[in-house]
Amino acid sequence: DVTTFVPVIVYNAYEKIIPDVNVEVREDDPAQTVYKSWESYGAFVNPWYYKYWENGVAVPKDMTWDPVNGGWRCEVATACSVNAKGAHPAASINAVRVFKAPKSGYITISMLEDIIKMTSKNVLEGDDGVYVSILLYDGNSSSYVMEKEYLYPDGGREFYFENIENLHIYKGWELWFVLDRNINNQNDSVQFAPMITYTEITDEEAPVYLNSEEKLIKNTDYFATKPSN
Repeated sequence: DVTTFVPVIVYNAYEKIIPDVNVEVREDDPAQTVYKSWESYGAFVNPWYYKYWENGVAVPKDMTWDPVNGGWRCEVATACSVNAKGAHPAASINAVRVFKAPKSGYITISMLEDIIKMTSKNVLEGDDGVYVSILLYDGNSSSYVMEKEYLYPDGGREFYFENIENLHIYKGWELWFVLDRNINNQNDSVQFAPMITYTEITDEEAPVYLNSEEKLIKNTDYFATKPSN
């Protein structure tokens, strides 16, 4: 007998982009030095993760992928989301984009178009703006890399982001890019798209004020409880 055997391989795109929240930090290609959040978005999550933070003090939880609308969303309030270039908070929930360092070294933090800006087109009565900040979490405690900056809808919708250079980071440490809704989340869409670049600087060349943990501003507003990894 002659049997015809024609295998068919079907890729499930939805399953491919569901994050494994227990995945270990992988050792990336040593040649890779630049990590653009807007280009890595929607693929396997390393080294970018997406979380939501109820009132900014509860234990942050992982967002889930929305295959219909194409975004990372909070499972308890879909208004809280992170997309390729920005984010939107919910009424009492902050949106967080996380960079988990795949290797140790010195990094520069920059932003798409060198700005962080509100992208909602309409300004309505009651709009109260947002706060954005960057935190460094070393597994035990957090510090501000960029303290809270206020964006307000009428006259202060954007600000120029000055690169944070030569920040010493270790494999597994996390940078948290936090979008805080302020009091309400009305028209709170914000472009907040970081890029991380590993530099060739040595310990001897690094500025002491960024290489010393004591010089980073210890945060008191966030991490009332230890975040989940």
